[in-house]
Amino acid sequence: MNVKQLRQVLEQVLGYYDYERAADGRLTRTANSQAPGYYWQKQRRVGPAFYVQGRQRVPAAWDVKGLEAVLVEKPRTRLWTQLGGLERCQHWTLYLQQFDLSKQVQEHELLVLRHFGGDASSTYWRKNAEDLSDRVMITIKTVDFDLVNQPLDAAVEYVPSPVEQSHQNSFFDQ
Repeated sequence: MNVKQLRQVLEQVLGYYDYERAADGRLTRTANSQAPGYYWQKQRRVGPAFYVQGRQRVPAAWDVKGLEAVLVEKPRTRLWTQLGGLERCQHWTLYLQQFDLSKQVQEHELLVLRHFGGDASSTYWRKNAEDLSDRVMITIKTVDFDLVNQPLDAAVEYVPSPVEQSHQNSFFDQ
């Protein structure tokens, strides 16, 4: 799973964006009006508070209201060789931070943990003792398999990942 696929899944699970397949087969992404958090600039709502750290930065003049989600672009990767293949295990990091008193962090943390099952874990942290904002770091593990020594005449079955199996809206389907 790459960062784009993971972002699409997280945007839907957390409720920031809705994805629909258009008639031409492409996915269309629309901002959810009930998103848990938004960026604001000069009393104007700019967009849902979800971004990928490493590809872009949020301008300093923007304010955050509600829940902000930050996905780190580069996962920690480990490779293992198996019999006839290569297993790639990636650990992605997602930060959720609450910027108001609505206490939605725990609800959204549970949504992510339920969606990814045993492949996700979470930790709470605070910057200092006076900091009352809720923050959680969620680590999501994805595993991909690459068959390197598969014979050309053998049948290869596609085995979906646990994320693809548990995904309610099938935007992964062609």
